[in-house]
Amino acid sequence: MRMRCPNCHQQLKVNRIIKQADCEACHKQYQYHYRKINLIAWLLLILLISSVLVKCLSYFRTVWPAYYPLILILFNLAIYFITPREWIDKFIYQLIEKE
Repeated sequence: MRMRCPNCHQQLKVNRIIKQADCEACHKQYQYHYRKINLIAWLLLILLISSVLVKCLSYFRTVWPAYYPLILILFNLAIYFITPREWIDKFIYQLIEKE
């Protein structure tokens, strides 16, 4: 994870255990935390995964098309409940991280 100092724009030295970042140039310390995922961002991610899955399933005619929504809902619920919350937070944080 790359973080930059808001004052001097130097790269911060990050300690992930105590969630603290130090700037060696201006000698300041910053506390940071992963952003919480809002519901809209999570739903957009699920929609993206679902659209890719529908495109893949449309190539195989063995599955009746009426079952596509059920398959997608079950697939996305499985992803949501199996994936640890920390992984989801880190993934979304990396997507929206400022340079």
